[in-house]
Amino acid sequence: ENSSLKLKIPLLKKSGVVYKISCSDCQGVYVGETSQYFQTRMSQHKHDIKTEIYSTAFSSHMFGVRSQFHFNSVSIIGYQNNFQIRKILEYLNILDNNNVVNFKTNTTSLKNMYKTTVNLGK
Repeated sequence: ENSSLKLKIPLLKKSGVVYKISCSDCQGVYVGETSQYFQTRMSQHKHDIKTEIYSTAFSSHMFGVRSQFHFNSVSIIGYQNNFQIRKILEYLNILDNNNVVNFKTNTTSLKNMYKTTVNLGK
């Protein structure tokens, strides 16, 4: 028996992820993060779209240009259980993508958190 074998966790059952969803009608990309199971977060996005709740930039973009997002081609950018580090990872990926549909307020609050975290490390 090999004790070094690890069971792979299915993508939808992973938590502490930063992810990216592409729009099917334009070059738009939504970058998000969650501490929940990835499957739970995707269900919330789908629910927002179905019930026309505009609580995120994701759902707002969807209805603003009547777009569809590719839920089947969601990519995981990274894994991080630490909330602040995960938010910084999300922030850096938002900044790194010219076609993000995220609200600008997302990056403002993240920028302040990033500054605080960097200053704590000094």
